[in-house]
Amino acid sequence: DFISEHYREDGTLYEKEIKDLMELRQAMRTPSRNQAGLELLMEYYNQLYYLDQRFFSAHKNPGVHFH
Repeated sequence: DFISEHYREDGTLYEKEIKDLMELRQAMRTPSRNQAGLELLMEYYNQLYYLDQRFFSAHKNPGVHFH
């Protein structure tokens, strides 16, 4: 719904990307304590950064929160 409201596009076109992000989010919750775990955390952080830049205006609260 958020994609269709914000971009006026069919949100189902992005189901794979959303699924990938959710899998990354789940994996990031228990990273390994090595270089691979650090890379996983950085990948997730970068994804959140790019999502924030693409979707959210600095002047408007979208009502979407990442936990």
